[in-house]
Amino acid sequence: MPFQKKFLKLYLTCLAFRIFNAFAVQTYFDPDEYWQAPEIAHRIVFGYGHVTWEWESKIRSFVHPLLYAIGYFVLKQTNLDYAIWVV
Repeated sequence: MPFQKKFLKLYLTCLAFRIFNAFAVQTYFDPDEYWQAPEIAHRIVFGYGHVTWEWESKIRSFVHPLLYAIGYFVLKQTNLDYAIWVV
């Protein structure tokens, strides 16, 4: 029983902090990698596209763009690689 009370107290504390944080923080976090990943994936599959210096210097991981590249590869193999699907 003491464990459940401690867990409930921790849960309620975290919930209260999360609610407070949702209303108090007025910023927006949008890393470049989310916007650049489709471009890198396009280059991996189709062989052309813009590459920023972070990718040329290999300081970013290719794991995230590979998730897009799989979909692009399927579109390419099925001849459905129209701009409306790739974008």
